[in-house]
Amino acid sequence: MEKRNKKKFLKKLKERYRLMIYDDNTFQAVWSIRISQGRVVKWAILGLIPVILITVLVIFFTPIRQLIPGYPPPNQRSELIRNDILIDSLKHHIQLQNQYLESIQDVVHGRVPEDDSITMNSPEMDSLYMEHFEIANYSYNHDSIFRQHFTNQPAPEEPVAQAEDNLALLNLFNPIDGIVTDNFNNSTNHYGIDIVGKPEAPIYSTLEGTVIQATWTPDTGYVIVIQHGHNLVSIYKHNLELLKKVGDTVKAGDIIAIMGNTGELTTGPHLHFEMWQNGKALDPADYIEF
Repeated sequence: MEKRNKKKFLKKLKERYRLMIYDDNTFQAVWSIRISQGRVVKWAILGLIPVILITVLVIFFTPIRQLIPGYPPPNQRSELIRNDILIDSLKHHIQLQNQYLESIQDVVHGRVPEDDSITMNSPEMDSLYMEHFEIANYSYNHDSIFRQHFTNQPAPEEPVAQAEDNLALLNLFNPIDGIVTDNFNNSTNHYGIDIVGKPEAPIYSTLEGTVIQATWTPDTGYVIVIQHGHNLVSIYKHNLELLKKVGDTVKAGDIIAIMGNTGELTTGPHLHFEMWQNGKALDPADYIEF
């Protein structure tokens, strides 16, 4: 049955027909041609091939391809690739920033930061926290009557060496004039020194740098953290008043806060001063003469 239908179909394709055009007035044949169904199919295929090729060439090599839905223009394609690269880079920077923030929060709360791959003052973070991110919320008590007085005081002149990365060669400024009441003790997790000064004494920046945190914590009260060069971070806790905000740049000897007695982990008015380098606590007494 199938063979019979196939032969019938092939025979039908080969059957010839005559296509004629007559003069409407004289009814004489003007033009005629003999055709078959198979020949019509062949002509149709041969005619479609160049049409398809021309269409493809027009789409690929002319701006008309931008009219096709889902086909972005060349500049948009390059922009999409660029945005994808920027997103990957941003994810990496956010990861670095989160690690840095965790290290700073550990230091502020008296914990030893976990050892990770990020350096406290890596070149990536130097631009990251200053250009793109706000490290911490700045908060201080605005009603202090001492703020304007201390802000207007000139900073004491104290030369600071800037030539070497070795902290021993730096002339670090004493953060407060007073008496040391509790020394650095790594075994008891006391990662700084406690200094008692005159009531509401000014607190100075130990070295030039940038304020990366100025906030309040229940344990340590008003805290200010400064990022210096040489991978050094200095921390000043239990303040009565903070005179600088996040992003401010300070010089050695600039007044940054007022000594106080804020926070739960304090037994009286004093400054708790810490120094950290590459995530490790340093004994300030090894570098500053108190």
